Amino acid sequence: MKLKILLFWISYLIALSAVGAAGLFIKKSASDFKASEGILVVVMAVFVLEAGRRYGSRHSVAAAVITAAAGVIFFFPLDIIGLSAVFVLAAVCAAAYVPVKALNDYNETLKDTDRKLEGRKEYLLRVKNASIKRAKQEDDQTEREVKEILPLYGAIKELSRAIKIGEIAEIIVEIMKKTIKNGFKIELEQVSFALIIKNDAGYKVQSSFGYDEEFLKEGEKALVQSVLKNAAKGSDIVYKQDISTEKQAAAVSIVKSVVYIPFYAENQLKGVLFLSSPKPALFTDKQIESLKILANQIAITLEKVYLYEEVEKMSVTDGLTGLYVHRYFQEKLENEIKRAARYGGNMAIVMCDIDFFKTINDTHGHLAGDQILKSMAMILKNNTTAVDTVARYGGEEFIIIMPDTDKDAAHARAVKIRKAVEAHDFRYKELHIKVTISMGVAVYPGDAITRRTLVEKADKALYKAKEAGRNRVVKAG
Repeated sequence: MKLKILLFWISYLIALSAVGAAGLFIKKSASDFKASEGILVVVMAVFVLEAGRRYGSRHSVAAAVITAAAGVIFFFPLDIIGLSAVFVLAAVCAAAYVPVKALNDYNETLKDTDRKLEGRKEYLLRVKNASIKRAKQEDDQTEREVKEILPLYGAIKELSRAIKIGEIAEIIVEIMKKTIKNGFKIELEQVSFALIIKNDAGYKVQSSFGYDEEFLKEGEKALVQSVLKNAAKGSDIVYKQDISTEKQAAAVSIVKSVVYIPFYAENQLKGVLFLSSPKPALFTDKQIESLKILANQIAITLEKVYLYEEVEKMSVTDGLTGLYVHRYFQEKLENEIKRAARYGGNMAIVMCDIDFFKTINDTHGHLAGDQILKSMAMILKNNTTAVDTVARYGGEEFIIIMPDTDKDAAHARAVKIRKAVEAHDFRYKELHIKVTISMGVAVYPGDAITRRTLVEKADKALYKAKEAGRNRVVKAG
């Protein structure tokens, strides 16, 4: 820009000199000097206009002043130039300046408007780019949230099909693996979790992932107590991002972040999902919110499963004794015979009958008889294993299924039960009632290979025990 201005003024001075030289030449060759005045006015007016158009009013004013001064210098000393010529020249220069000034102001206004428009354009472009960026970020966030929600949606559908505690435990483990890996994009090697569910015996580890089986076997009780201590304080998820400084971290020094997810139904703690990781702050706040959604659905499903199992239990258990009913026994016996046949094992049944039960009812009343039946059921359950099935066969008769048990072992266990009954102090109110039991033992496949025949064999052995004097155990054969 400075170079252009310099060139302009050089051109201006050259033109001014040329006009002055032309004026001197005309003075010598003509008596009238008006021609040189006209040349000066026209040429210099062009430069004044051009100065204003290109470089602003300051240069236009300077060109006009210099032009006027040059006119005085060139022509005023000459005799032939009149004073009127000077005034004409000044008027012409002034007339040239006025439109130039107006044109320059108009140009400045246009330039200022252009600058404002350009600034507005840049601002709108920045707003547009920011809006596009924000929209893209929101789209990306929505996409991430959808990807996290989809596994949860699938999980809820899977949970709705569970009707057994065992089923729901397996489903929860698979759901957690899918959610953590596919939804949260976290490597499964960084996470371990244990599902603790409440049953009749209390809270137990129902299923787990990432924990050593030997560790769970030896430390299950301590783990359950620690988890319940942290999870039973409220219904919300407890997320500790780093427990390395806490006392309990000393037992498992590699654990940094832990999550306790309680499952409440009807204001009762039904279970807890415990997650741990050697990495601190493993989960984001958004992921914890997703886990809350999942926890609520698991709690609802657990409530449904508990209700289903309670109804099912009511349909297969005797209301008085709490033992399985006759129908369930028959189904269970059929399944155990098939299993023994498939794997080539033994299976025993022991039929039991309370001695002189009718006399007890007639002497002390049916309420006393009911109390004897309930006490007998308790003795039978306390003297059998978890794999055994104890049922009320009918009236004062009971029957026990002993899987993977031969005749001698079944007889020995039956003798132990008989002695426990004989030694028990049966009471009804202030009464002490002496009670004994007779038992018959039969085994598959040694005594029978069908359900009906096996029960008949055990019943005949029981009849022989009663014929022999009661309060004894007789083997079929």
